[in-house]
Amino acid sequence: QVSCCITVKGPSTVRWKIFTVACRKIYDDNLQVSSNGTLIWNLKDRWGTPVANGLYFLKVDIEGPEPMTKVLKVLVVR
Repeated sequence: QVSCCITVKGPSTVRWKIFTVACRKIYDDNLQVSSNGTLIWNLKDRWGTPVANGLYFLKVDIEGPEPMTKVLKVLVVR
């Protein structure tokens, strides 16, 4: 499982997506946070299949008082 802590300045919607290195979206979710929140990815795609070892990209879009977009690398090694 992978987790990422989010801190925002007020009520916000956090939309996050996981992509393969081939830019194929394999997972997405939304989170409503008022100040702090945690994104948790169980290392499964949107169909519930465990993902393979490798590099993935986590794109986080925050909509709220301070909008922001970040892209992070996630390396899965079991």
